[in-house]
Amino acid sequence: MRKLLSATLLTAFALTGCEGPSPVQTSLDGPEAVAAGADGAGVSTTGPTVRGMQANPVPRHVVSSRGKLSASRIQEIEDLGGTVVLTHDIGFTIVDGLSDAEAGALLDIRGITDVQPDVTIERDPSAVSLDPVAGGVNAPSDAFFYGLGYQWHMDAIGAPAAWDAGRTGSAGVTVAIIDSGLDDTHADLVGRVDASRSLSFLPAGELDYLIGAFLFPSFPDYADFNSHGTHVGATVASNGVVGAGVTD
Repeated sequence: MRKLLSATLLTAFALTGCEGPSPVQTSLDGPEAVAAGADGAGVSTTGPTVRGMQANPVPRHVVSSRGKLSASRIQEIEDLGGTVVLTHDIGFTIVDGLSDAEAGALLDIRGITDVQPDVTIERDPSAVSLDPVAGGVNAPSDAFFYGLGYQWHMDAIGAPAAWDAGRTGSAGVTVAIIDSGLDDTHADLVGRVDASRSLSFLPAGELDYLIGAFLFPSFPDYADFNSHGTHVGATVASNGVVGAGVTD
């Protein structure tokens, strides 16, 4: 995950609140597997601090492996003092009860390729605004690329039928996007991005952060130098100039 963070500007767009932790799942095999819970008493693991957000100390590590860990590999983790709260067949395992130094020893176990501390990130309430953003300027079906027949995905999800029924979204609904950033000057996103709740997840010194600081100093932290996040954002909510969005 950290390799991904160093290569891509991850931006939170109009973040919404989250519920508290769910009960711990001890073993899940399907794609619905979720790791949650554990209060972490007695263990200190310091996670990163992200601008505008605070990372809380947590006692949990995310272990990557080549496929699901076998029972013998799990036993090796437990022999080192760790508690396996979840293991998944796509190759990740959640381990509690180890310090960072102790968790580093997990890399000596055959099949384990990476170990990273898990973090809980909380939004700074002072940066949150609940004011809705502006609506679109065109009907979704008037968008240039939709009119050319390129946006087949809108047809695939039945969006035109929803638009015809007047279901084009509400300015009171917040959508959170974590991607490469958002270009709030793009014709489809002008007035659609809530800047007060958008921010960069990259720490100072990462590549995209430096690109913005040195080449685009007037741009916000969540600026998109990749275009993927802007495309995703406009797919969700667009002014309908270049491309149609699910909501108007």
